[in-house]
Amino acid sequence: RVIFEHIILIFNIFYFAILPRHLINTKIDFDYLFKIFKIFLIVSLFFGYADFLLSKFGSIDLIGRHIRDNVNVGQRFHGLAGEPRQAGVQLLFFISMYILNCIYFKIKINKWIIFLLGLASILTLSTSMLFAYIFLLIFLIIFRKIEFKLLLILIVIIFFMSGFDRIQQYYDIYAIPFLNLLNGEDLQSVNLNILSRDLFPLSYLWEQFRNYEFLPVFLGNGLGSASAVNNLNLDGYFTTANPNIQSIRLLFEHGLLSTIIFIASMIWPIKYYTRNTDKKLKNLYLFSMLLVLSVTLAVRSPISFIYLGVLTSFLNFNEKQIKH
Repeated sequence: RVIFEHIILIFNIFYFAILPRHLINTKIDFDYLFKIFKIFLIVSLFFGYADFLLSKFGSIDLIGRHIRDNVNVGQRFHGLAGEPRQAGVQLLFFISMYILNCIYFKIKINKWIIFLLGLASILTLSTSMLFAYIFLLIFLIIFRKIEFKLLLILIVIIFFMSGFDRIQQYYDIYAIPFLNLLNGEDLQSVNLNILSRDLFPLSYLWEQFRNYEFLPVFLGNGLGSASAVNNLNLDGYFTTANPNIQSIRLLFEHGLLSTIIFIASMIWPIKYYTRNTDKKLKNLYLFSMLLVLSVTLAVRSPISFIYLGVLTSFLNFNEKQIKH
């Protein structure tokens, strides 16, 4: 499993982050990319909202969770992305891609499109989306890119989502065991539901910190170790059992230092390519990446590598256009 995890990581870096720069590098390429993106955006929003409204008011499940299982996810927005939390990843990625689309065609950002995408991410009723918006707020404060209007919107979203019954249930089965974990309680006796995959690695990491084992805390326990720890603790589970929250997996497997390097590696290309760019435009690029980065830390997904590849290709193309 450890070897396979290394293969996946290398594949994500080269296929998603590096290769796009060599495949998408002309005006024809970007015209086609954004044309296909707009089609996916319209189709996803149309069928996503149609499915949500029919499920909410007509008790009709237009789109199942997956084609093969026909599972009803309930009255939650999920569109064509499958799981609601994965729909949240798709929606925030769409916002970032839409920002790039507007920059490319030099058109004004349509606030209604941003509103529809943002509202849909909230309607997923996903705890992962709540974490994504919290991460976004933290990043905007760290990078000093927070404006009062945006700060107010994010705070309202976070408090509004915190009040959802579904998220309150997760609070009861996640936050309370986490506090017990800090007090040294054995997690084996607690009914942790799906979030057990996140708490077991966290408990091991906390135990290492309490025992002054700082090397794995800062440098990690190695690729595949989070799944191994979960397999040891989840009865009858002998397959891939990675944490659902990517930030926990990053901290456990790669450590605090590598997590900081990972975040910096997503931001540095923007700093490099936009060093001579207008401040407002630079902030838009940074915001789009922080949006994707925030949802990546909340949900296990390769979307950050995908967007990094598209964004660096776009910035490289723009730089060439300016020189010529």
